[in-house]
Amino acid sequence: MRPPFFIVGTQRSGTTLLYQMLNSHPELYLVNEFWDLYPHLTGEVRDPAALERLLVAHLGLTTSHLGGTGAPDEPFTLVDRAFEKRLEELGKSRWGIKHPRLTYYLDLFAAHYPEARFVVIVRDARGVNRSYLTRKMNVANVYHGARLWREQVGIQSEFMRRHPDVCHRLRFENLLAAPESRLRDICDFLGEQYSDHMLRYYRYSPDTSVHAGNVNITRPIQPGVADKWRTELSSRQIGIIEAIAGDTMVEHGYELTGAVARLGPLQRRIYDLHQWLLTTYWWQRRSGWSGLRKRWARWPRGR
Repeated sequence: MRPPFFIVGTQRSGTTLLYQMLNSHPELYLVNEFWDLYPHLTGEVRDPAALERLLVAHLGLTTSHLGGTGAPDEPFTLVDRAFEKRLEELGKSRWGIKHPRLTYYLDLFAAHYPEARFVVIVRDARGVNRSYLTRKMNVANVYHGARLWREQVGIQSEFMRRHPDVCHRLRFENLLAAPESRLRDICDFLGEQYSDHMLRYYRYSPDTSVHAGNVNITRPIQPGVADKWRTELSSRQIGIIEAIAGDTMVEHGYELTGAVARLGPLQRRIYDLHQWLLTTYWWQRRSGWSGLRKRWARWPRGR
């Protein structure tokens, strides 16, 4: 089986658009946001049967058994077998994973797949933060959004410095401006033949659920997407982002507006509280208030 490839970027960085484009290639199969996989690969969870069920379900395999043996390298063995079966079913030849969470497991995959390739996509921190606030999931304000962007981009950049031969950096804005050229570059990097199918990505049914945050994968590239932050963020929000992440933005070729915003200790604590309150509410609502219901069930009752 050919070496895998991985797409990684910050959250809301445009990885889903690139995922849909590459998944439209006749030879490439990408799986989206494999949240539960990593604890099995790190050894935090040691349950081959559970991993096997997870792989079968997440990849949509028609088989229910991968032939696990319980060997020490069982997790990656099961992963390889699962993807091999999925490729056979689809008639494709190469698999990959797209997930911002890969940021924290890049060394793990590089060690196990030394011939793997990594496409690292970076997007303007101001555009990422505008998308964070629109999505309303795990970032409630630009203070936390800028810190998250700086942290993840820093980890990715350090990985690229240590593994330059297997990494390809892509700017989201360049992908929007010249998609064919950028996709040809990626195909050259992966050693794949270019296919026009990738430019018609919106004609193919996505393998991920479509929602307000990724609806662009179902339609052609929309003009002005990369610059929406200019009109949808306030000057103070832009100033906060540039104050926190400005140095990293400049390193990646982004020009700063010069907007100024100063945050004192009290303001930072207020942003921390705002982050905790809103994200807790959002996640509880998405989970059907399961956490609160569990706490209520454990609450001591009077006799």
